[in-house]
Amino acid sequence: WSGKKFPKSINCTKGVEADEKQRHPEFKGLKRMDCIIKAFGGSGGITMKDILTCKAKTHFTNNSKLGVDLVIKYPGYPDLKACVWVPVHGSRIGKSHLTFPG
Repeated sequence: WSGKKFPKSINCTKGVEADEKQRHPEFKGLKRMDCIIKAFGGSGGITMKDILTCKAKTHFTNNSKLGVDLVIKYPGYPDLKACVWVPVHGSRIGKSHLTFPG
């Protein structure tokens, strides 16, 4: 494995990517509910105009300047390093342990 890249066949982010796709509509629904709940607190109660105003609002989920950035930035895979077998001093012949460089 020394100097080789992480195998691309191993996808460590598969479950997270699937969940991430669901989070965007969930977040937009929560923001819409928040708007409607706040509209109930108005002096005249809630009206159809309040509901339509909440429905017409756009909630961005992929741009932190316009809203909230829910897009996860996945880091690249590191280069793999070889494991080194080092004999343990004072032990019996043939006994070794695994050490990790670094």
